[in-house]
Amino acid sequence: MAALQRKRKESKQTKSAKALLRYEIAKSLDDMQLIGLQRSGKIVLKKIGKGLEFNVFDLGNGRVLKKPTTKRQKRKFFRQWYPNETKAVQEKRLYRAEKSTQYSLRNLSRHVLKAFPTLLGNPLFLKNLQYTQDKVQPLGKYFKSHTFSENKLILHSYTNCIFQQWEAGFFQKVSNFTINYGVDAKGKVILMDLGELTFSKAEVASRIKKKTWLANWSYLKMKDKKLKRYYARLLDAELTLEKLNRLWKAHKQ
Repeated sequence: MAALQRKRKESKQTKSAKALLRYEIAKSLDDMQLIGLQRSGKIVLKKIGKGLEFNVFDLGNGRVLKKPTTKRQKRKFFRQWYPNETKAVQEKRLYRAEKSTQYSLRNLSRHVLKAFPTLLGNPLFLKNLQYTQDKVQPLGKYFKSHTFSENKLILHSYTNCIFQQWEAGFFQKVSNFTINYGVDAKGKVILMDLGELTFSKAEVASRIKKKTWLANWSYLKMKDKKLKRYYARLLDAELTLEKLNRLWKAHKQ
C-alpha cells in the first residue's frame, strides 16, 4: 500500500513538473507560435470557457484563443434557452448568430481595431473567425472577490468602456456584462465578446429608450442586491440619448 501511494505521489509530482514546464515555455512564446504547436499536436491547450459563439482556450502566455462553436453546440444552447421554440425558429436563430459573428469581426478588424486595440483586448484576428485576445478576469468573477466600493469603481470603468464603443461607432448589443466584459491587468474594463455587435446608431438609441440592460441575464441574476441597485441607477444616469449623440463616432471628427 505504501509503495502504491508513493508511486501515485511521484506520478502527480511528475505531471505537475511537466505542467509547470509547459507554462514556463508558453510564457515566452507568442500567439502564433503556440497555435502552431497546438496544430502540430505538440501541446494541448486548456479549455477554460464556452459561450454561444466561441470556445475559449488558454494559450498560457497571458492570452486566450477563441474558436467558433459548432452548429451542434449552438443548437444545444438554443434548446436550453428556448425549450418551447420550434426547430425552424431555432435554425433562424442559428443563422442570425453566425452572420452576426462574421459581420462583427469583419467590421472590427477593418474599422475599429487600429484606433481602439486595448478596448478589445488587443485581438489578433485569424482565419475561420478565430482570434486571440488578452486574458482578463470576467466581471462576474471580479465582483465576487472585491468590495462594494471597488465594484462601484469597476462599474464606472464599464460605462467608460461603453462610451469608447460609441466613439468607435459600435455597441455590444447583448448586455450580459458579467460574462461579456472583463478586467485587464491594469484594472480597466475591456470588451471580451466581439461577436455580437451592432454598428447602427439607431439600434443603440432604441436600446437606450427600452433600457435593455435591465432585462439581461447578468442583471436579473445578480445576487448582490446593493450592487444591483447601484448598477441600475448608474446606467440610467449615464446611458442617455444626449450622450450617445455627442459621442457617436467622435474619434473620427
